[in-house]
This record gives sequence, C-alpha cells and structure tokens, in this order.
Amino acid sequence: MKRKLSDFKTLTDLVADPLFIESVTGRIALIKKQRLKRQAPKKGYNYKKDWVDMLRANGNLTPTYFISNIGAIWAKDSKLSRNQRDLIQSVCEECLRAIVEYEPIAKPSAEVEKELV
Repeated sequence: MKRKLSDFKTLTDLVADPLFIESVTGRIALIKKQRLKRQAPKKGYNYKKDWVDMLRANGNLTPTYFISNIGAIWAKDSKLSRNQRDLIQSVCEECLRAIVEYEPIAKPSAEVEKELV
C-alpha cells in the first residue's frame, strides 16, 4: 500500500517508516545479487571498481548504512564523498518513489493563470 508524502511530518518519520526500510533493504539485496551474477572479466582484464564495489569492500553496502546517511544527504549536511552521496541518494529516492503515491500539484485558478500571463 502506497503512502502519501503528506503522511510524513519530518525526514526522520520517512526514514523510520517500515515500508521505506523494507524497500531499501530489497533494493540493496538486488544490487548485491546483480554484482554476484556479473560475468567474470576476460583473462588478463579486471573490472574497474566503482562505488558499489568500494562500499561492499568496506562493509557499508547495507540498509543500515544507507538509512543512517540519507537524512543528512537530503538535508545537505552529509560529510560523505559526492559519489557515495549520489549512490545512496539514487537508491533511496528510487525506494521513495516506490512507496509514496504521486500527488499532482493543484491546478491554478483562472485568476492566477491570468496573472501569470
């Protein structure tokens, strides 16, 4: 069941939501599974390491790490590198879109439209 964004009063409420946590957990599990299924490189070649590989090597490719950092990232107060922020933000925003119902912006009235023209 999708929720409305207005149901969450603060970022903390959103990050603590069980559906959001479940969605992030599932997405990270999918990323790990995709990395394990990746073909071996040709003999004499190696894959170029990216931030997913680096987070996995450091033990930070976990839902706890992502959820504990996303609040600071959305508040523009994170001390992580840009690449780590981009990865965490893209995963968490994808999960947010999956659990939150789209709420269209109300159409402006005819008077407001005349003022805009």
